[in-house]
Amino acid sequence: MSEGERIIAGMRVEAIGLRGLDGSELESTLEQWSNSAADVSYGMLERSPDSHVGDRVVFSGRVLEIHDLPDGGTFLRLGTGSYGSDPVWVEAFVPPDESVVANSRVRVYGYLTGPHTYTSEAGWNITIPSMLAVAVVPRRR
Repeated sequence: MSEGERIIAGMRVEAIGLRGLDGSELESTLEQWSNSAADVSYGMLERSPDSHVGDRVVFSGRVLEIHDLPDGGTFLRLGTGSYGSDPVWVEAFVPPDESVVANSRVRVYGYLTGPHTYTSEAGWNITIPSMLAVAVVPRRR
């Protein structure tokens, strides 16, 4: 197993462990995560996405797009800025609560993985920051 595969396997175990928590135990764990997360702005990610690979982060925003993946995880495109700007590509090992749908507000906990390029419906290649999420939590308004 390569170093990258070991890291991803560790993140998957972490995600499954978080899923087993509930109530105050989950809140406490996610608060500790937030306190230890890197302070990385979206502008920093746009300028130098590779320099933040592996950083522990927390983002809040609106779900622009969400799809369950065949392997059991979930993909989200999360708008972290106003009106859906500053998108982040998020792959979650464990699907979020069923209340998380397009236009939901969520908080995402995970690790940055560098830039991700995809092709838009209009045929444009778009590159945005990406992360592997260990938890996607609905936010109350």
